[in-house]
Amino acid sequence: MYRKIDFHAHYLSPGYKKFLKDYFDDHGDGVKTPEYTIDTTLATMAANDITYSLISLSSPHIANVKDAGLASELATESND
Repeated sequence: MYRKIDFHAHYLSPGYKKFLKDYFDDHGDGVKTPEYTIDTTLATMAANDITYSLISLSSPHIANVKDAGLASELATESND
């Protein structure tokens, strides 16, 4: 039996989505921020026989946020 692992899955927490809307007019990479739910991700995994997904925030990454307090808040909210 094999296990399929998705090593390039993106996550958009509610706070990060709000950040993209507030600071990037909901176009963080020049395209509209997509909708995101855990259920959609799990359904995609099931449909593609993916056992595990390694998730990371979608870009632009919070490491580029100049305000250290805001970056810390985003990191904490996203990790929670």
